Amino acid sequence: MWRLALAALLAAHTAAAATWTCTRTPILPTTLVAARCTATGTYTTGGESLTVHDLCGSDARVPAAVFTTAAISTAVGQAWVTGWNMPARTLRFGTAGPAPGQGEPLVELAGGSDITGAASTLMTLCE
Repeated sequence: MWRLALAALLAAHTAAAATWTCTRTPILPTTLVAARCTATGTYTTGGESLTVHDLCGSDARVPAAVFTTAAISTAVGQAWVTGWNMPARTLRFGTAGPAPGQGEPLVELAGGSDITGAASTLMTLCE
């Protein structure tokens, strides 16, 4: 019985990670980079980790500022507000709360939510 519970826990944990593919376009050589990133899988609570290489195209450069577009997925028919968490280096997804309406804050997307096909462009100032 405990093996079944452990297997279910591991399956739930494994399902909570999306895989990201990023295509980078240098705007200003080695300084300003546009990275269009697309997800396959499910959202991770706390945000999606993207590497320095994903954003700047080199492990020798680090992001000094990151600006994001909304993440849109035609595969699941959803769009999310995104924001970059600089200290954690994660892309966070925001969505309407349980009582959407004027003056209601966005909440983080629930972990395990399908974000397959979600595409966002991250404009990164690299140092």
